[in-house]
Amino acid sequence: MIPKKKAGILRNNAFQTIIASLLCIVIGLLIGYVVLLIINPKGAAGAITAILKNYFYYPSQKAMMKYMGTTLVKASALLMCSLSVLFAYKVGLFNIGAAGQYVVGAGASLYFALKLGMPWYVCMIAAVVIAALLGGISGALKAYFNVNEVISCIMLNWISLYVVNMLLTQVKIRVHPIYRGSFQRKQKRTSSKLRTGSDLFRKQVRFHRSYYFCGYGNRRMGTSGENQIRL
Repeated sequence: MIPKKKAGILRNNAFQTIIASLLCIVIGLLIGYVVLLIINPKGAAGAITAILKNYFYYPSQKAMMKYMGTTLVKASALLMCSLSVLFAYKVGLFNIGAAGQYVVGAGASLYFALKLGMPWYVCMIAAVVIAALLGGISGALKAYFNVNEVISCIMLNWISLYVVNMLLTQVKIRVHPIYRGSFQRKQKRTSSKLRTGSDLFRKQVRFHRSYYFCGYGNRRMGTSGENQIRL
């Protein structure tokens, strides 16, 4: 029996994935630098340096830890949604509905927190369960009725957006809990305006929405910007 030759490290799938990811980062930074040079040649070097240093750019340790936490918080939603896309892709499905699942998860957590007054862990569980149920609808349609998952996911994205918007519009709040202390101080000087849960929902979703529809969705499906979530 002829022993099988071990594949070189360059042919290893994991190594190729890592190299491809690093190349994407480098190419993205180079393109961004070229764009900065076109817009403002004098400030391009400083801007790209700030991007590379990220939260290490700040001189004090306190500011560094604060912005490192901010980076992790903003990246966590994208990482979890990318895992949902990857898991579905491994079993032969294209989960373009990650944006809609993120929308209902964020909406559910806000509703449970603001309307029902639930603790954070209940809100987190509610977000996971409801988002999973939404993803399960597309899976069930594919498994039992052979409905294309791309079509069902895109339709559910829009349905999720409008349902959550309508639901959270009914939730009245004074201010986001994170800023409650500063709000109470400002309240002595100015009158406050009621905001709705829908306002907070839009703020949470706005940061992540362009990635899925403008970036990932357009690259895979070749679509135009018509599938973007508009808030």
